[in-house]
Amino acid sequence: MRLFVSSERAQLIWCSAILQFKQPPSRPGVFYGRDKEVHRLVEQAMVSNSAPLGIIGPGGIGKTVLALTVLHHQRVVAQFGTERFFVSCEGAMSPDDVLGHFANKLGIQGSEDAPLWPAVLNNVRCRQPVFLILDSFESIWSQSDESLCEASEVFLAQLAVLDELTLMVTMRGSHLPESFAWANIETARLVTLNATAARSTFTDLCCIQPEILNSEPEATALTSLLREIDFMPLAITLLARLDDLPSRLLREWSEYRTEVLEADLQDGTCRELSVEVSIKISLAHLPQEAAGIQQRQLLSVFSQLPAGLFPGVSIQLQATIANINSAAQDLLRHSLVYPGKLGELRMLSPVRHYVSASLPMSNATQSAVDKIYLGLASACPRLERMDFDGPAYDVELPNILCALNSAVDRHGAASASTILNFELYCSHRRHACLQLVQKLLPHLDKHCEQTAHCLMAIASQYDVAGNTRLGLGPLKQAAELFESQGQQAFEAVSRAWLAIFFRKLGQTQDANLCRARANILMRNSSQLSYQARPAPDEDMVAAEQRYKDIREDRLQAGDERTVTLMSDRILEIVSKRGDEAAYTKELELSVELGKQLPSQPRWLAMTQAMLGQQYLAADKVDDAEALVAQACAVLSEDKDLSNLASVTGVLADIRLRQGRVGEAIELNLTVSKLYHESGWLPQAESAKKRAESLGEQITVSE
Repeated sequence: MRLFVSSERAQLIWCSAILQFKQPPSRPGVFYGRDKEVHRLVEQAMVSNSAPLGIIGPGGIGKTVLALTVLHHQRVVAQFGTERFFVSCEGAMSPDDVLGHFANKLGIQGSEDAPLWPAVLNNVRCRQPVFLILDSFESIWSQSDESLCEASEVFLAQLAVLDELTLMVTMRGSHLPESFAWANIETARLVTLNATAARSTFTDLCCIQPEILNSEPEATALTSLLREIDFMPLAITLLARLDDLPSRLLREWSEYRTEVLEADLQDGTCRELSVEVSIKISLAHLPQEAAGIQQRQLLSVFSQLPAGLFPGVSIQLQATIANINSAAQDLLRHSLVYPGKLGELRMLSPVRHYVSASLPMSNATQSAVDKIYLGLASACPRLERMDFDGPAYDVELPNILCALNSAVDRHGAASASTILNFELYCSHRRHACLQLVQKLLPHLDKHCEQTAHCLMAIASQYDVAGNTRLGLGPLKQAAELFESQGQQAFEAVSRAWLAIFFRKLGQTQDANLCRARANILMRNSSQLSYQARPAPDEDMVAAEQRYKDIREDRLQAGDERTVTLMSDRILEIVSKRGDEAAYTKELELSVELGKQLPSQPRWLAMTQAMLGQQYLAADKVDDAEALVAQACAVLSEDKDLSNLASVTGVLADIRLRQGRVGEAIELNLTVSKLYHESGWLPQAESAKKRAESLGEQITVSE
């Protein structure tokens, strides 16, 4: 195998030797959280004739720091002595450049008449053993020029076969060159630091005294700050060197994002001094202009998804982003994204914020993303109350919240209905919901009904968080607004809430006055508004009847969405009572109502599936089969894969009850496939195991 090297180019490199020093960089002074990686790499470096060692990962993840720590490890020093070399490939354009830099490190004086490679080869063999690190090798390997990539792999292969040399390569990306074997191919990828290592790194690098950093509120602010930057080592280092309090840094990060992550130096062009420069280097390796349009479209999507892109969502975006799977693999290969634990692809927080600012979504892509995530926000009441093995809703919540925040920025008051509906049911993320509603409030007319609902939502969030006194002001404003608009039902609810708030604060007289006013309004109100929130202490029987009255009123008015909403609330109340007969009866009524709602086929299908479960539990197998089969047909036509998987699982249970075990196995395998396509890998694996278990039972019985 011949090394593709131009001797003239190589000679020019070693003669100039710009910014290349004979001695390797010093050992990192602060280094936490990589003990296992260091131990593994040192052990492999000690093996004679070891295959090359690789360290891969996104920019700023700590590849260079890990390599230098290994280079200066006492066992490596004892083994290789002064024959340890560090060559940065950053700025190199070809293997000629890298060879020239290495020759300079070795002190080789080349000439036009003498090829450089034989001189380097002989020098290495005379020095044995030699430890060489090639840092940032992606500079020449990841470029779009195929011949250059091939020449780079040939160069590595020539070094790899030298028995006298132990080679370590660091590079951005998700995989190493595959033309030869690596000693650590399974463990080469670096991930972000854990929380403890991240905190220790910040504390050691920052000049502020540890007792201040460990006291409140700075300790909490530091935890939030490190989580915001996804524990990214380069970002931690740059923030710590600002020598400022975490609380102030957190505020600056919220306002300026990646602009904060630059060293306070005149020259900001070095990747070690700026996260933005580091990100730009990775982006530069993508295909340019028209050839890379899908990758850039997908990057803009990732920038809006803090929880990552799940396979099910990726499938839904295929109509908008052509070749989305190929584009995702390109981003993965260049470490702009990384694989998560649930089959999703994720983007580090600093990268997300930089991409969000520099690569805004196209209108078509934004519409597609809105359709998915604002749709999920509208469907949250149903998703939270699914009884069977449906998809985990929590994992998408950060993405939904991000989409809602974006909707407020772009649409203002037009997003109010979706946000208020989401806030009413999203009990998991109280603080995020409070921020969302507070952000929406300035976009609304000060005297409109939705403003009053926002104020009630803010009061509710404060009360749940234990800050009842802070919620009192917004709640008073809401009651006054409802009164000025003549909305007696809404005012009644807000006055009832005020009575509860006053009672909690020990203001009994004010509480009694508000309760009396609420009772009068309730009696005088001719109809209850369907959006009115129940008071925190409202009797469940009274609430159930109220929802039924609202449902009837909305059914007559043709408000199909509210009919389904009220039915869901009634089902929730009846379910909590534990009366199975009443719950089944209410489900039957909901199914009949659903048949009168032509715009709600998915809601009807899911309600039929829930009723089918009830019938199956009561041994009404044939009735259950008819309902669930209808639900499957609707969801299949609607291409609602995750819910179709859940309902198909119920149908599998029915087949098993009927003694049709073979069909039950096939249906469970279908469930596994549907969940896998939707991105819900744990559920997919669970369904697959059920199918395997049933297959084993058949084998045993035979």
